[in-house]
Amino acid sequence: MAMASHRQPKRCRFSPAPAPPPLDSLADELLFLVLDRVAAADPRALKSFALASRACHAAESRHRRVLRPLRAELLPAALARYPSATSLDLTLCARVTDAALAAVSAASPSNLRAVDLSRSSGFGAAGLAALAKACPDLVDLDLSNGVDLGDVAAAEVGRMRRLQRLSLSRCKPLTDMGLGCVAVGCPDLRELSLKWCLGLTDLGLKLLAHKCKKLRTLDLSYVMISKNSFPAIMKLPNLEVLTLVGCTGIDDDALGSIEKDCNKTLQVLDISHCQNATDAGVSSIVKSVPNLSELNLSYCCPITPSMVSSFHRIPNLQILKLEGCKFMADGLKSIGRSCGSIRELSLSKCSGVTDAELSFVVSRLKNLLKLDITCCRNITDVSLASITSSCTSLTSLRMESCAHVSSEGLQLIGKHCCHLEELDLTDNDLDDEGLKAIARCSKLSSLKVGICLKISDEGLTHIGKACPELRDIDLYRCGGISDDGVTQLAQGCPKLEAINLSYCTDITDRSLMALSKCAKLNTLEIRGCPRVSSCGISEVAMGCRLLSKLDIKKCFEINDVGMLYISQFSHSLRQINLSYCSVTDIGLLSLSSICGLQNMTIIHLAGITPNGLIAALMVCGGLTKVKLNAAFKSMMPPHMLRNVEARSCVFQWINKPYKHSRAMGICCSKAGAGELDDDDGFPWKHDDLFHEQLWTSAGVSMHTKQGWKGANQDAMTVCQDFADQKGQIFCGVFDGHGPLGREVARHVRDTLPSKLSSYLKPKTEHLSSSSDLDSFDKSDSTSFSDTSDENQLLSTWKNIFVKTFEEVDQELRQHSGIDSICSGTTAVTVVRQGDNLIIANLGDSRAVLCTRDSKDRLSPVQLTTDLKPNLPSEAARILSCKGRVFAMDDEPDVPRLWLPDQDAPGLAMARAFGDFCLKDHGLICTPEVYYRKLSEKDEFLVLATDGIWDVLSNKEVVKIVSSVSDPSKASKQLIDRAVRAWRRKFPTSMVDDCAAICLFLNRDSSEESLPGAADAKAPAVSSSFTGSFRKVLSRREASSSEEEGTTAWRALQGVARVNSVVRLPRIGAVLSWRRRSASLDEDEDDQD
Repeated sequence: MAMASHRQPKRCRFSPAPAPPPLDSLADELLFLVLDRVAAADPRALKSFALASRACHAAESRHRRVLRPLRAELLPAALARYPSATSLDLTLCARVTDAALAAVSAASPSNLRAVDLSRSSGFGAAGLAALAKACPDLVDLDLSNGVDLGDVAAAEVGRMRRLQRLSLSRCKPLTDMGLGCVAVGCPDLRELSLKWCLGLTDLGLKLLAHKCKKLRTLDLSYVMISKNSFPAIMKLPNLEVLTLVGCTGIDDDALGSIEKDCNKTLQVLDISHCQNATDAGVSSIVKSVPNLSELNLSYCCPITPSMVSSFHRIPNLQILKLEGCKFMADGLKSIGRSCGSIRELSLSKCSGVTDAELSFVVSRLKNLLKLDITCCRNITDVSLASITSSCTSLTSLRMESCAHVSSEGLQLIGKHCCHLEELDLTDNDLDDEGLKAIARCSKLSSLKVGICLKISDEGLTHIGKACPELRDIDLYRCGGISDDGVTQLAQGCPKLEAINLSYCTDITDRSLMALSKCAKLNTLEIRGCPRVSSCGISEVAMGCRLLSKLDIKKCFEINDVGMLYISQFSHSLRQINLSYCSVTDIGLLSLSSICGLQNMTIIHLAGITPNGLIAALMVCGGLTKVKLNAAFKSMMPPHMLRNVEARSCVFQWINKPYKHSRAMGICCSKAGAGELDDDDGFPWKHDDLFHEQLWTSAGVSMHTKQGWKGANQDAMTVCQDFADQKGQIFCGVFDGHGPLGREVARHVRDTLPSKLSSYLKPKTEHLSSSSDLDSFDKSDSTSFSDTSDENQLLSTWKNIFVKTFEEVDQELRQHSGIDSICSGTTAVTVVRQGDNLIIANLGDSRAVLCTRDSKDRLSPVQLTTDLKPNLPSEAARILSCKGRVFAMDDEPDVPRLWLPDQDAPGLAMARAFGDFCLKDHGLICTPEVYYRKLSEKDEFLVLATDGIWDVLSNKEVVKIVSSVSDPSKASKQLIDRAVRAWRRKFPTSMVDDCAAICLFLNRDSSEESLPGAADAKAPAVSSSFTGSFRKVLSRREASSSEEEGTTAWRALQGVARVNSVVRLPRIGAVLSWRRRSASLDEDEDDQD
């Protein structure tokens, strides 16, 4: 026993955990269920699964049943990759040729049962013959919208003997002969659509009824059917659904020709828009279809009591649609008496609907589930009280524009109809209390409350908290909605799929960040929301991978950055509206990576150039519809348009003038009061009236044009009778830089003139009082006419300008809506009073005077100094404040200002408004002030941003302005020449924003005094663009199609020659992000 006590304990053997079963051991049924769940969450996830291993690759190949190739040339590879596919959907392929369909035959896809070509064109009878040969077991074929398919193609369809579902909608060349081939060759047809086949007559329809006895669903909308063939159609023994929308041959004679109880299988009959039918004909047809469950009489005939009383012959009637019909006396009441089984009733846009009759009807229809009373404008709270008390089981209620229903009446909906799943209250007197009541409908999946001006975040919060099943919400023009309400909605409704926030002007990026958490969101409409930017759109792109429709019209702050995120993450995008955005050629071209993009609207997009548009249209091969401004049509070569149209892309030319936008930019005012907006460099729009008025009143020509870097960050202003001094004029040009350079430039543009004027007005009023003239200190005088000491005058103006600039800069620092940590603007301003000119300059914009020398030749005089960091005085100040000045290796001629401990931000100027991260390290906002006494030899003054001076010398600018035939357009032609110089001198660089003001000093004689004015002709804008088109196209014609796309992309892929800011410092990035994302925790920001 003692020996036993010293024995070693037995070692336990731990066997390793059993390895998970290999993927091949799982049953396909179980594996396919998993893949179905994965595909429902994110269709692109299946691709990642297939790349995991060979077993996954094989499993995904066996699982795929539906193929949706993006291009027809991918069809052979797709069929080989997925041999188990049974359905081929080619709706994303705008053009499918006969050769592409022949490739189906080469791949031998014997498993194919369905093919959808409803949105494709380019194929004909030969392609259908190859398809019939390759797919002998085809049962479903959709050839809708085959406007070129005729009898020959129909004959090939007739070879598909096992076909059961066929759509030939809009095959307008089809005649009775082609239909006969289909009828004889496809006797097993169950469903057939012949909508808009205008070539068919009664002969073909009789043959169809004779041969296709198995037909269950038949659509003959807008077909020339008459009483000669209608009885044969009605005698089809298995017919269940018959659609006869807009058939003018369906009249009382045709409807009366049917025998009693002729068709006992028909369940759905649609004779809407058959305007030749009357109540007598409807009463006749009702006798022939005793088992009818759905009847559509919309826009057909007046509703009379006698006609409705005949409905008692169809006791199973459950759906009755009477949209747009006129109710005769007691016509609506008769529905309540004769149609007690109705579950869905549509009275949209019906006249004659009153409270008394509607209340009677709903009191009888106890089983009513869906009710549509849209635009029934005579009903009041009385009707709504009856509806909510009698029909408590309603699942759908649509009552748009019922103006006489009060907010108290709308509250009854939520109190009594708790089973609602769909509710449309657009354009009603709905308020927050009404939304609070509606929130009781916890099953609500669709809510439309657009143009309900009384609702706010409070009401929307109730919906978000109580309606978790909400999938679709419309908040169009609900001005009381802000970020708080949208955030609560997004958090409480994770299944949200579509949201319309158009013209909810208080919406910012914070709302979009909240919506980015709704992974199923596929439709986002935010047009007219000027406060959203690319930051918010990028969050939506990353979070909502199923996004298919995006409307960002008039979202001025969305630029190329947002488009880059969309192109990278939103591969399901099918439709986008970019009008009025700040997207340029780069952003437009980036969208070409979305292969499924089909519909694009770019009517008003100032940042695009003709070359960029052509390149984008050529690269986006899947486009089927593009809306463009009609002005572009003359700029695009006809053969390029034909090339794009040959891919089945339809152009819709909108003949709509460019509308000025307040967010875009020029301010021109008289006495600081009125303002006019500019066209922001819209390439084909030249507002002659605007320039004529500005020239006539002030002798000023002004223009700006957006470059290729993004939103136009240049701004300018002209103020007449400045500081209430008649004839005194103020001009200013501002060049913004950094992430919010545009906002900074416009803020300075709007505040600087008024603040400067406020300093000048008291002094000029003081001078006007003769009693105080002696006591006034001449050092404060601002009246040039009474002062001869130019030094004293300059000193006075310098003090005023310095004080004004510093106060504007301080206000900018404290502005809560503009983060100017790493954003700023230059400024070059001038005040002219009589012969006196005072210039204040901050940064690298420039003022140049054109004068005449001793030989009467025009000569430039630079009035300002470009305040660069490498100027000795500027560099000394910067170094004394521990800032750094050096140029980057790839830009040795561009000295920049850097922080002491970071290689950022790399500012290319030594003085500026804003940029507060550098204000402690040498950057100042003190302007250099200059004075010049004007003489008769001085002709004009040019103020411009560095977009002009980087490519044109002072002498070239003077020559261009002096040679124009119309001085009122001098600035525009100057900028046009600068843009061409950019393209010529720096072809791989992005054109900078350009802004210029030309102030003509001797306006009365300017046209006669400038040399060459009589002979010079201003080049037309369209001519200049057409010339650039021809250069690009000539190169393309000499190269292959593959090289064309590469060349076009590279031409627009360049970098800016000189960027004002190289990169953001870390602290600046944190502060900018913090101000834009209220949902992030402050502690996390500090850690970043």
